Amino acid sequence: DLHLSLRRQRQMCIRDSDLTHKIAKTRRDLERGHKVRVVILSKKGTRRALPGSQEDERRTDMVQQLLTDLCAPTPDSKQPIARVNSDPAWKNARSLVEFMLDGISSSSSS
Repeated sequence: DLHLSLRRQRQMCIRDSDLTHKIAKTRRDLERGHKVRVVILSKKGTRRALPGSQEDERRTDMVQQLLTDLCAPTPDSKQPIARVNSDPAWKNARSLVEFMLDGISSSSSS
């Protein structure tokens, strides 16, 4: 398991069964124009992924999919609901990746 911290005030542990729900809650914050700091941590005792390994590729794909899911336009808009404030930065310790998103509220884009 990976630990996902979507910061406004919540920290979440990722499980496939509830990831969709957690992304939806975070999207609501972004739709309201809030900033969100995303930190993905490896579970204590998890081995580090070697660069270029299948696990490294899986993690990179997961981060790209998460960015897509969090920033995707709402069904009634063509504009993304968030923009990347800081690109994903890969870390060496337990923090695998960290990035910031700025919510784009519909009132500020009009």
